[in-house]
Amino acid sequence: MSAGASIEAKPVLRHTVSSVMGLVLLALLPGIAIQCAAYGVGVLARLGFAIVLALLLEVIALRLRGRPARRLLSDLSALVAAILLTLMLPSTSSFLALSLGIAVALLLGKHLFGGLGENVFNPAMLGCAAVTLWHSSPVLALPAQAAPAWASTNWMAAAFALGGIVLVARRVISWHAPIAMLTAFVIAQAAIVPGDDVSAPLLPWQLVLAAFFIVTDPVTGCATARGRLVFASLAGATTAVAGGVAALPFVVLAANGFAPWLDALFARTRTRPADAR
Repeated sequence: MSAGASIEAKPVLRHTVSSVMGLVLLALLPGIAIQCAAYGVGVLARLGFAIVLALLLEVIALRLRGRPARRLLSDLSALVAAILLTLMLPSTSSFLALSLGIAVALLLGKHLFGGLGENVFNPAMLGCAAVTLWHSSPVLALPAQAAPAWASTNWMAAAFALGGIVLVARRVISWHAPIAMLTAFVIAQAAIVPGDDVSAPLLPWQLVLAAFFIVTDPVTGCATARGRLVFASLAGATTAVAGGVAALPFVVLAANGFAPWLDALFARTRTRPADAR
């Protein structure tokens, strides 16, 4: 686990890694269904391609590291990272861009740091950042192909939120990070965007996906409850100030770097004597 994992036990420790990843995949299904309805079967083709490539790269990386591929593949972490990355990237992005993102996410974001539980940065967000730099443009802000009105961004946001709420109810994740990130984003967005400007959705679906499935990562996020609140609040507010979801990958990666420091800070605060000054 990450450096902060010893400070406070996290909700996911109630489950095995494979069961957690399996529940996360199930929780993503409502959002995937809405994306398929909005953008067609191409979404499934992209997801299938991402899964196959992720498994192939995972086997290669494990072989190169001299680790048993069969046992470590069963934790499903590579699939979760690849699927989250695929869902985050716009439907108009190429398979080459998707391949680049998955390679960076798994080979650099995960295995370069020593594998599952040792990575400092969220692999999916690292992959998104790599694709953004490769395009020299904020890929999360690229227009997706036209979607019918009933499958608007609000429906997608609601679908991913539904899956996230299930994870909270099952105690796979805690409520602190999602609520803090979404609340901070709404407050910061309201302070920036004029009240009569309705061009931007209140909660972009990419933000909701990140709030429930990315900043809640037990390895690259915070272990302490107060750490999660500050960590996610900073990520949400900074995303709004920095230009919305286009900045999301870099904001989350920066927050990942501060997570161990926040945990250490709040752990010291909690154990500080009452009369300390």
